[in-house]
Amino acid sequence: YEPLFNPHKFGVERRRFHAHSELQLQEPDENLTYRVIATDFVSMEEGTGIVHMAPAYGEVDYQAGVEQGLDFVHPVDLQGKIIGNYPFSGLFVKDADPLVLEELKKKNLLFRSETIRHTYPFCWRCEAPLLYYAKQTWYIRTTAVKDSLISGNNEINWYPEHIKYGRFGDWLENNVDWAFSR
Repeated sequence: YEPLFNPHKFGVERRRFHAHSELQLQEPDENLTYRVIATDFVSMEEGTGIVHMAPAYGEVDYQAGVEQGLDFVHPVDLQGKIIGNYPFSGLFVKDADPLVLEELKKKNLLFRSETIRHTYPFCWRCEAPLLYYAKQTWYIRTTAVKDSLISGNNEINWYPEHIKYGRFGDWLENNVDWAFSR
């Protein structure tokens, strides 16, 4: 990890660690330990070069969690509400966002908060924010027959023709196993 900002300017000690070693941070007032891991999807061109990990709520996070042996914590129900003995239990996760920021400020743990524009998934019907959510699902292993699917696509007389190598062809080339029990 190499920050883009100069941490000494903000009174923060710079720590370096080797990508294959572990850096653990202990929160002084609470019995919490945080692990810092190095991954290849973190951009050094934007922000600080640090991102949070939530293996239960995103495909890339899940893969990194499996590789790094991270705990799979699932404190949100299917309605998007925080459950269990976690802070803000009972609130919809997006409603908890400003409260989380306020809590970080109170504990003097917030370095900076800003609004940025980026893509985020929304429901095409009701425009509500969508949450990635890991759950048991049935899959059809379409990756096992990918070559056969592509070969079959080449034999089809598509109309309009651009679908063969466009939308459908692209879908076949980037084939992942199909989750049909959503």
